[in-house]
Amino acid sequence: MRLFRRIAFYAFLLLYVVLCPVTVFSTLGYVFIPGGQQQIVKTGLIYLATAPPGATVYVGNRRFTRQTPTILRELQPGTYDIRLAVKGHRPWTHRVPVEAEQATVLEHVLLLPRSLHPVQAALGPFENLLPVSDKVLLLQRGPLLRHVTVYDPRAEREWPLLAPGSPLESARLIDASRVPDSDAVVLEVVFGGSERLLWADLSGREPHIEDLSSFLVRRPLWVTWDAEDKRHVFALQDKAIHRIDLAARTSYPAFVNRAVGMGVFRHALYVLREHGVLERMDPQGHSSEVLWRNLIPGPPPAADAAFRVQLLSDDTVLLWGRRGELLANHAPYQLVERGVRGVVHAPKQHRRALVWQRDRLGVLDFSGAVEGGSVEEMPPLRWAYKQGRDIRQAFWMYDGSHGLIRDDDQVLLLDLETYGKPEQQLLFRVKRHSAIAYSEEAGVLYYLDPSSGSLMACELLPKREILPFPDRREPPRRPTLEEP
Repeated sequence: MRLFRRIAFYAFLLLYVVLCPVTVFSTLGYVFIPGGQQQIVKTGLIYLATAPPGATVYVGNRRFTRQTPTILRELQPGTYDIRLAVKGHRPWTHRVPVEAEQATVLEHVLLLPRSLHPVQAALGPFENLLPVSDKVLLLQRGPLLRHVTVYDPRAEREWPLLAPGSPLESARLIDASRVPDSDAVVLEVVFGGSERLLWADLSGREPHIEDLSSFLVRRPLWVTWDAEDKRHVFALQDKAIHRIDLAARTSYPAFVNRAVGMGVFRHALYVLREHGVLERMDPQGHSSEVLWRNLIPGPPPAADAAFRVQLLSDDTVLLWGRRGELLANHAPYQLVERGVRGVVHAPKQHRRALVWQRDRLGVLDFSGAVEGGSVEEMPPLRWAYKQGRDIRQAFWMYDGSHGLIRDDDQVLLLDLETYGKPEQQLLFRVKRHSAIAYSEEAGVLYYLDPSSGSLMACELLPKREILPFPDRREPPRRPTLEEP
């Protein structure tokens, strides 16, 4: 009996000596690899979250026990074939890298239904739709203003833009200008043999329309306003900025001179001078503050030059010119020489923007900027989609992890949260030469059916619940986008 106790004691002691270090190393993120060259390796992890949640996780040919959102722990450095599947949805398969002491984070994996089911939101036929904001769209049944109706996606209601008997009924709609998050729009029309600019406030049940042309001597190069301030409208023309006070029904011609660009953000006017100086002032043109100098390379801009000043963050500014040039206040400064059709910054994410030309779309990422305005690492503009035919619109989707593209008559979904080649999926074909609208808040895409011309709505992003993020102590690793 005494011999048995002694054997048992030493057996438990040996087990403790072996297992205790293994447990400690495992807790610290190490694994022991047996074999010819035995070694202890620091591990990494993968965090996965999907919309919808509850996806089954496969690592190679093995099925993981937990569903998303989840963490795959104690992974040796290397590359893993990950497959996520939800019944009735398209599977997601990617090769995901893991580095020692790093957390590879994929928290915006979007699993689309195998078959999308759009519903008719408004009976057509419509010729076009004009996206104004998440709260309002404009629908065109014909070329005149009397053919235009206002559609509220939330209430699913439609009503005429003009009141009965309006003198503007015969005005022909040419174009529209909008600013993000604003329920107002500036309409360019031909009326009475001349071009006019109309300010249309669509926030109420009865749209308020104001003729801006009476405040301007000539048609400006472009107009803008603050989404939170519908009182002031700013127009750029002949290297001067004109201010229109809609509430007082008065104008202030050339209240800022020697200007070739402008932008309005957070109740402040940003003015780009012809010698490349960017200033910030209040809407009345007072309290001017110089922010940056020498933003425009080369000789002074021509008389018809006009730059849209876009503020990505407090220390990151983009200048988008009429000829499609794209400049920044950080190196490499000249981002695109010409041909840029659109720039849209990511909501709730600083220093990122989608940029597109006729045949390609890219992601501009200034997240390497550090305090003081210096740049630690400036990634170039990376073209994620280069097979375009006629790209006209792009939207950020799912917290900046995906992009929606209208390329000719196709709507494509581009997965940007990736460690490899961005994946693209064809969603719909739309009525040719018609626009689309996307509401990030509702996760719904609006478009015109190519055959009937009716307004269609399709939910792309399921209703999201706030899910707890599992604890992870390792520093996260951000996805890197690889050009196709």
